[in-house]
Amino acid sequence: MAPFAQAEPLRIVGSSALFPFIVATAERFGYEMDTDTPVVESTGTGGGIKFFCSGITKAYPDMVTASRPMTPLEKAYCARHDVHEVTEIALGLDALVVARAREGLFFPLTVAQLRAAVQEASHLPTKWQEVSPTFPYEQIKVFLPPETAGTRETFEHLVLSKRGKCRKDGAVRSVADQEGVIARKLSLAPEAMGVLSYAFLIKNHDTLKAFHINGVSPTKHTITSGTYPLVRHVFLYVKTRALQDKEQVRAFVHYITSKQMEELLSTYGLLPLSPQEAAFRQRHLQSAETPRKEQGTP
Repeated sequence: MAPFAQAEPLRIVGSSALFPFIVATAERFGYEMDTDTPVVESTGTGGGIKFFCSGITKAYPDMVTASRPMTPLEKAYCARHDVHEVTEIALGLDALVVARAREGLFFPLTVAQLRAAVQEASHLPTKWQEVSPTFPYEQIKVFLPPETAGTRETFEHLVLSKRGKCRKDGAVRSVADQEGVIARKLSLAPEAMGVLSYAFLIKNHDTLKAFHINGVSPTKHTITSGTYPLVRHVFLYVKTRALQDKEQVRAFVHYITSKQMEELLSTYGLLPLSPQEAAFRQRHLQSAETPRKEQGTP
Protein backbone atom coordinates (compact mmCIF):
# COMPACT_ATOMS: atom_id res chain seq x y z
CA MET A 1 0.00 0.00 0.00
CA ALA A 2 1.36 3.42 -0.99
CA PRO A 3 2.30 5.71 1.91
CA PHE A 4 0.68 8.76 0.34
CA ALA A 5 -3.04 9.37 0.53
CA GLN A 6 -3.52 10.67 -3.01
CA ALA A 7 -6.02 9.34 -5.53
CA GLU A 8 -3.92 10.04 -8.61
CA PRO A 9 -0.15 10.01 -9.27
CA LEU A 10 1.75 13.26 -9.50
CA ARG A 11 1.86 14.89 -12.91
CA ILE A 12 4.91 16.80 -14.18
CA VAL A 13 5.03 18.62 -17.51
CA GLY A 14 7.67 20.78 -19.19
CA SER A 15 11.12 20.83 -20.72
CA SER A 16 12.00 18.26 -23.37
CA ALA A 17 15.69 18.74 -22.52
CA LEU A 18 15.01 17.66 -18.92
CA PHE A 19 12.57 14.90 -19.86
CA PRO A 20 14.99 11.89 -19.64
CA PHE A 21 16.30 12.97 -16.23
CA ILE A 22 12.82 13.65 -14.83
CA VAL A 23 11.49 10.31 -16.09
CA ALA A 24 14.38 8.46 -14.42
CA THR A 25 13.86 10.42 -11.20
CA ALA A 26 10.11 9.73 -11.23
CA GLU A 27 10.68 5.99 -11.69
CA ARG A 28 13.17 5.84 -8.80
CA PHE A 29 10.87 7.91 -6.60
CA GLY A 30 7.92 5.59 -7.28
CA TYR A 31 9.99 2.50 -6.53
CA GLU A 32 11.83 3.75 -3.46
CA MET A 33 8.78 5.42 -1.93
CA ASP A 34 6.46 2.51 -2.76
CA THR A 35 4.00 4.81 -4.51
CA ASP A 36 2.65 5.46 -7.99
CA THR A 37 5.29 6.68 -10.42
CA PRO A 38 4.67 10.33 -11.32
CA VAL A 39 3.41 10.89 -14.86
CA VAL A 40 5.95 12.93 -16.86
CA GLU A 41 5.03 14.71 -20.09
CA SER A 42 7.41 16.41 -22.52
CA THR A 43 5.54 19.56 -23.53
CA GLY A 44 8.42 22.00 -23.93
CA THR A 45 9.14 24.71 -21.38
CA GLY A 46 6.78 27.38 -22.71
CA GLY A 47 3.86 25.03 -23.30
CA GLY A 48 4.39 23.34 -19.96
CA ILE A 49 4.41 26.61 -18.02
CA LYS A 50 1.23 27.77 -19.74
CA PHE A 51 -0.53 24.52 -18.80
CA PHE A 52 0.86 24.63 -15.25
CA CYS A 53 -0.35 28.23 -14.82
CA SER A 54 -3.82 27.68 -16.29
CA GLY A 55 -5.57 26.60 -13.09
CA ILE A 56 -5.41 25.20 -9.57
CA THR A 57 -7.75 22.22 -9.91
CA LYS A 58 -6.53 18.64 -10.32
CA ALA A 59 -6.91 19.05 -14.10
CA TYR A 60 -3.66 21.02 -14.05
CA PRO A 61 -0.20 19.83 -12.95
CA ASP A 62 1.36 20.99 -9.69
CA MET A 63 4.89 20.91 -11.15
CA VAL A 64 6.60 21.99 -14.36
CA THR A 65 10.23 21.68 -15.41
CA ALA A 66 11.89 24.53 -17.28
CA SER A 67 15.18 24.97 -19.08
CA ARG A 68 15.12 28.73 -18.42
CA PRO A 69 13.58 30.99 -15.75
CA MET A 70 9.87 31.77 -15.78
CA THR A 71 9.24 35.19 -17.32
CA PRO A 72 7.30 38.10 -15.75
CA LEU A 73 4.59 37.62 -18.39
CA GLU A 74 4.23 33.95 -17.42
CA LYS A 75 4.01 34.86 -13.74
CA ALA A 76 1.28 37.37 -14.56
CA TYR A 77 -0.57 34.68 -16.55
CA CYS A 78 -0.33 32.40 -13.51
CA ALA A 79 -1.78 35.08 -11.25
CA ARG A 80 -4.70 35.71 -13.62
CA HIS A 81 -5.61 32.02 -13.27
CA ASP A 82 -5.42 31.96 -9.44
CA VAL A 83 -1.91 30.52 -9.32
CA HIS A 84 -0.65 33.29 -7.06
CA GLU A 85 2.43 31.70 -5.51
CA VAL A 86 4.98 29.59 -7.34
CA THR A 87 8.21 28.24 -5.84
CA GLU A 88 11.26 28.22 -8.10
CA ILE A 89 13.72 25.37 -7.48
CA ALA A 90 17.06 25.28 -9.30
CA LEU A 91 17.87 21.66 -10.15
CA GLY A 92 21.33 22.05 -11.62
CA LEU A 93 23.36 23.33 -14.54
CA ASP A 94 23.15 22.54 -18.22
CA ALA A 95 24.71 24.12 -21.27
CA LEU A 96 23.74 24.68 -24.87
CA VAL A 97 25.98 23.19 -27.51
CA VAL A 98 26.28 23.74 -31.23
CA ALA A 99 26.88 20.27 -32.63
CA ARG A 100 26.96 18.28 -35.84
CA ALA A 101 27.57 14.74 -37.01
CA ARG A 102 31.10 13.60 -36.18
CA GLU A 103 32.01 13.15 -39.86
CA GLY A 104 31.36 16.84 -40.58
CA LEU A 105 33.90 19.69 -40.70
CA PHE A 106 34.65 21.54 -37.46
CA PHE A 107 36.03 25.02 -36.95
CA PRO A 108 36.27 27.28 -33.88
CA LEU A 109 33.29 29.62 -33.44
CA THR A 110 32.80 32.70 -31.31
CA VAL A 111 29.46 33.86 -29.96
CA ALA A 112 29.72 36.92 -32.24
CA GLN A 113 30.30 34.75 -35.33
CA LEU A 114 27.39 32.51 -34.40
CA ARG A 115 25.21 35.61 -34.01
CA ALA A 116 26.31 36.88 -37.44
CA ALA A 117 25.25 33.58 -38.99
CA VAL A 118 21.83 33.15 -37.40
CA GLN A 119 20.48 36.63 -36.57
CA GLU A 120 18.15 38.55 -38.86
CA ALA A 121 20.03 41.44 -40.54
CA SER A 122 20.00 43.61 -43.67
CA HIS A 123 22.74 41.45 -45.17
CA LEU A 124 22.51 37.72 -44.50
CA PRO A 125 25.49 35.47 -45.22
CA THR A 126 24.67 32.25 -47.02
CA LYS A 127 28.08 30.56 -46.59
CA TRP A 128 30.22 30.26 -43.48
CA GLN A 129 33.14 31.78 -45.39
CA GLU A 130 31.16 35.03 -45.50
CA VAL A 131 31.18 35.08 -41.69
CA SER A 132 34.97 34.55 -41.56
CA PRO A 133 37.42 33.99 -44.44
CA THR A 134 39.01 31.18 -42.40
CA PHE A 135 35.75 29.20 -42.39
CA PRO A 136 34.88 26.62 -45.05
CA TYR A 137 32.86 27.43 -48.16
CA GLU A 138 29.88 25.63 -46.68
CA GLN A 139 26.20 26.56 -46.65
CA ILE A 140 24.86 27.89 -43.36
CA LYS A 141 22.23 25.47 -42.09
CA VAL A 142 21.28 25.48 -38.40
CA PHE A 143 18.51 23.45 -36.76
CA LEU A 144 16.85 24.95 -33.69
CA PRO A 145 14.00 23.87 -31.42
CA PRO A 146 10.73 25.82 -31.91
CA GLU A 147 10.20 29.26 -30.39
CA THR A 148 8.17 27.77 -27.50
CA ALA A 149 11.13 25.65 -26.34
CA GLY A 150 13.24 26.78 -23.41
CA THR A 151 16.40 25.73 -25.26
CA ARG A 152 15.49 28.06 -28.14
CA GLU A 153 14.68 30.94 -25.80
CA THR A 154 17.94 30.47 -23.90
CA PHE A 155 19.91 30.32 -27.15
CA GLU A 156 18.38 33.59 -28.34
CA HIS A 157 19.06 35.22 -24.97
CA LEU A 158 22.71 34.11 -24.85
CA VAL A 159 23.64 34.54 -28.52
CA LEU A 160 21.48 37.20 -30.18
CA SER A 161 21.56 40.93 -29.52
CA LYS A 162 18.98 42.33 -27.08
CA ARG A 163 16.17 42.73 -29.62
CA GLY A 164 17.56 40.32 -32.18
CA LYS A 165 15.53 37.61 -33.90
CA CYS A 166 16.59 34.49 -35.73
CA ARG A 167 16.62 34.78 -39.51
CA LYS A 168 13.70 33.22 -41.36
CA ASP A 169 15.12 32.66 -44.86
CA GLY A 170 15.65 28.92 -44.43
CA ALA A 171 19.23 28.98 -43.14
CA VAL A 172 17.86 28.62 -39.59
CA ARG A 173 15.16 26.00 -39.37
CA SER A 174 12.82 25.21 -36.48
CA VAL A 175 12.11 21.54 -35.87
CA ALA A 176 9.94 19.64 -33.39
CA ASP A 177 10.68 20.17 -29.71
CA GLN A 178 12.37 16.80 -29.36
CA GLU A 179 16.17 16.76 -29.41
CA GLY A 180 16.12 13.33 -31.03
CA VAL A 181 14.54 14.92 -34.11
CA ILE A 182 17.44 17.38 -34.43
CA ALA A 183 19.92 14.52 -33.98
CA ARG A 184 18.30 12.51 -36.77
CA LYS A 185 18.40 15.52 -39.10
CA LEU A 186 22.08 16.06 -38.32
CA SER A 187 22.85 12.43 -39.13
CA LEU A 188 21.26 12.92 -42.56
CA ALA A 189 22.95 16.27 -43.21
CA PRO A 190 26.58 16.28 -41.94
CA GLU A 191 27.00 19.87 -43.20
CA ALA A 192 24.25 21.13 -40.87
CA MET A 193 24.53 22.26 -37.24
CA GLY A 194 22.04 21.88 -34.43
CA VAL A 195 21.54 23.57 -31.07
CA LEU A 196 21.11 20.98 -28.33
CA SER A 197 21.52 20.58 -24.59
CA TYR A 198 24.85 19.37 -23.24
CA ALA A 199 22.88 16.60 -21.52
CA PHE A 200 21.68 15.30 -24.89
CA LEU A 201 25.17 15.57 -26.40
CA ILE A 202 26.62 13.40 -23.63
CA LYS A 203 24.05 10.68 -24.31
CA ASN A 204 24.87 10.80 -28.05
CA HIS A 205 28.61 11.48 -28.03
CA ASP A 206 29.25 8.52 -30.33
CA THR A 207 27.46 10.24 -33.24
CA LEU A 208 27.57 13.97 -32.37
CA LYS A 209 30.39 16.37 -31.60
CA ALA A 210 30.24 19.94 -30.30
CA PHE A 211 31.94 23.02 -31.71
CA HIS A 212 34.27 25.01 -29.49
CA ILE A 213 32.70 28.38 -28.61
CA ASN A 214 35.03 31.29 -27.82
CA GLY A 215 37.85 28.75 -27.85
CA VAL A 216 36.25 26.60 -25.13
CA SER A 217 34.90 23.07 -25.43
CA PRO A 218 31.80 22.21 -23.35
CA THR A 219 32.89 19.92 -20.52
CA LYS A 220 31.83 19.44 -16.91
CA HIS A 221 34.77 21.60 -15.80
CA THR A 222 34.22 24.47 -18.25
CA ILE A 223 30.47 24.53 -17.52
CA THR A 224 30.77 24.58 -13.73
CA SER A 225 33.66 27.06 -13.82
CA GLY A 226 31.74 29.41 -16.12
CA THR A 227 34.44 29.54 -18.81
CA TYR A 228 32.13 27.96 -21.40
CA PRO A 229 29.84 30.82 -22.51
CA LEU A 230 26.51 29.06 -23.16
CA VAL A 231 25.57 27.89 -19.64
CA ARG A 232 22.12 27.90 -18.03
CA HIS A 233 20.39 26.80 -14.85
CA VAL A 234 17.46 24.39 -15.16
CA PHE A 235 14.44 24.56 -12.88
CA LEU A 236 11.47 22.86 -11.30
CA TYR A 237 8.50 25.14 -10.56
CA VAL A 238 5.95 24.04 -7.96
CA LYS A 239 2.66 25.59 -6.91
CA THR A 240 3.48 26.76 -3.40
CA ARG A 241 0.10 25.77 -2.00
CA ALA A 242 0.63 22.22 -3.31
CA LEU A 243 4.09 22.15 -1.75
CA GLN A 244 2.56 23.09 1.61
CA ASP A 245 -0.60 20.97 1.48
CA LYS A 246 0.29 17.81 -0.49
CA GLU A 247 2.63 15.36 1.18
CA GLN A 248 3.48 13.59 -2.08
CA VAL A 249 4.45 16.84 -3.83
CA ARG A 250 6.64 17.77 -0.89
CA ALA A 251 8.23 14.30 -0.82
CA PHE A 252 9.06 14.45 -4.54
CA VAL A 253 10.64 17.90 -4.19
CA HIS A 254 12.75 16.68 -1.26
CA TYR A 255 13.75 13.61 -3.28
CA ILE A 256 14.80 15.45 -6.45
CA THR A 257 16.82 18.01 -4.47
CA SER A 258 18.56 15.44 -2.26
CA LYS A 259 22.31 14.78 -2.36
CA GLN A 260 21.71 11.31 -3.81
CA MET A 261 20.33 12.86 -7.00
CA GLU A 262 23.70 14.35 -7.97
CA GLU A 263 24.86 11.05 -9.44
CA LEU A 264 21.69 10.76 -11.53
CA LEU A 265 22.08 14.37 -12.69
CA SER A 266 25.56 13.52 -13.96
CA THR A 267 24.31 10.36 -15.66
CA TYR A 268 22.03 12.52 -17.78
CA GLY A 269 24.64 15.16 -18.57
CA LEU A 270 23.44 17.70 -16.01
CA LEU A 271 25.66 19.17 -13.32
CA PRO A 272 24.81 19.71 -9.64
CA LEU A 273 24.61 23.12 -8.03
CA SER A 274 27.57 24.48 -6.14
CA PRO A 275 27.49 23.84 -2.37
CA GLN A 276 26.57 27.49 -1.83
CA GLU A 277 23.69 27.32 -4.31
CA ALA A 278 22.47 24.03 -2.83
CA ALA A 279 22.47 25.52 0.68
CA PHE A 280 20.50 28.54 -0.55
CA ARG A 281 18.01 26.21 -2.25
CA GLN A 282 17.50 24.30 0.98
CA ARG A 283 16.78 27.48 2.94
CA HIS A 284 14.45 28.70 0.19
CA LEU A 285 12.51 25.42 0.25
CA GLN A 286 12.14 25.42 4.01
CA SER A 287 10.72 28.92 3.84
CA ALA A 288 8.32 28.06 0.97
CA GLU A 289 6.99 24.99 2.80
CA THR A 290 5.94 27.03 5.82
CA PRO A 291 2.49 28.61 5.31
CA ARG A 292 2.46 32.33 5.93
CA LYS A 293 0.33 33.53 8.81
CA GLU A 294 -2.47 35.79 7.69
CA GLN A 295 -2.28 39.35 8.89
CA GLY A 296 -3.73 39.62 12.41
CA THR A 297 -3.16 35.94 13.20
CA PRO A 298 -1.32 35.52 16.53
